[in-house]
Amino acid sequence: MEPTEIVQAIEAFTKSTGGKARSVYVGFTSSRYRTDQKPVHASVHADRPTDSPLYSSHRREESVLRVEATTWAELFELLPIKWQERQAELDAELVHKMGLAIISLTEKFGECLDAALRGEGFSDEEVTEFGPRACDKAGKMASNGPFKIGTGGKANQR
Repeated sequence: MEPTEIVQAIEAFTKSTGGKARSVYVGFTSSRYRTDQKPVHASVHADRPTDSPLYSSHRREESVLRVEATTWAELFELLPIKWQERQAELDAELVHKMGLAIISLTEKFGECLDAALRGEGFSDEEVTEFGPRACDKAGKMASNGPFKIGTGGKANQR
């Protein structure tokens, strides 16, 4: 692939993520000491809330995804597949952490309000998108569900 084709492939990939891939770095590595490393690679940094409990510490600083391949064509074929797999992993982690927060808040206050989840660092978008799955997860983890998220007005809204 020519450099302009690589840039076009990066732009097409970034667009396919709906803007969630904040930046994509690609490179070529040649090392006689690292025979396990494939010659071309991409590192993708996601645009996720940096104040969310799920994306603290290493997720703000490091790549969300690194893909290695033998050729550029293979790299850009693998990139969307690996991106989807990684997003599913991150979503499952967020559901788990939110489920634990729901259990804790319900135990502490007798109910779990969306404002309380925002106070725990989850964004409005995360509560809306992952809240129902997190309630199901909380019920499975604590075995005393069903859990629900009540609405508590605009307190702690981000």
